[in-house]
Amino acid sequence: MVSDTIIVGTPLKRLPQFQAQAGFNYTRPVYNYGDAFIGADVSWAGDYNITSDPYGRFQTGAIFERPDQALVSAQVGFETADDRVRVVAECSNCTDQQYFTNTLSGFFYPARGIDYGLRLELKY
Repeated sequence: MVSDTIIVGTPLKRLPQFQAQAGFNYTRPVYNYGDAFIGADVSWAGDYNITSDPYGRFQTGAIFERPDQALVSAQVGFETADDRVRVVAECSNCTDQQYFTNTLSGFFYPARGIDYGLRLELKY
């Protein structure tokens, strides 16, 4: 059976028209001790529509426009020459961008805010 639903010109929910991502990593030897490194990336998504009734159960779901967003993550660290020890200081959502990750049955779920971490990796 073919549906008569026409969606031409209707903005799709939870789908930005444009997305982009870029990043870099730079590594530099530190004498014979190992490598120091730094890296960062940014991801951007354009604005898109979200609804408070994603499954269409109530037929009254309001449609909201989520503004475009850019998320930045970064890391800096050191790795020994024998690859046995690695120390990394990192940050996710470094600019503390406030946004919603999902909507479900009328509830909006906020994303995690800024997140810092320090990792120590050991190989034996």
